[in-house]
Amino acid sequence: MRHFAGHRAEAHNSKLDLTGVSIAPMKTANLCSKIGGKGVQPELVLKHSVVAGTKIKVRMYDVHGKRDVTEHNTVRVKSSGSGQTVVNSGFRPPCNTTGGRKNSSYRFDVSVGDKTTTVIWGNYDSGKKKIVP
Repeated sequence: MRHFAGHRAEAHNSKLDLTGVSIAPMKTANLCSKIGGKGVQPELVLKHSVVAGTKIKVRMYDVHGKRDVTEHNTVRVKSSGSGQTVVNSGFRPPCNTTGGRKNSSYRFDVSVGDKTTTVIWGNYDSGKKKIVP
């Protein structure tokens, strides 16, 4: 395959197709210590075509209120040649201390090239101090 300057990353990324994202439901242990948790990192299992070394970007964020977003970090990993890549570090734990003023929806965006898949990890009711469906 021939590569041209400026198109190498795009050509390389087009080989990897994300086929699924799995994550265990949010648990109290995942929350920050301020709201009763231990800050245990989530573990995302990214399923994709069998291609090694393609860059995958994983962004964790909290949508709260009507338009407010709080970033919980973005990590970049390279795909495993097994067709399954695990991401389990680098994120700030859920930590909504608004006491009922705003509730949270914690989400992940998984991006390969120009394609992004969004997964809602869990929702947190800050008034009740509980993870809710």
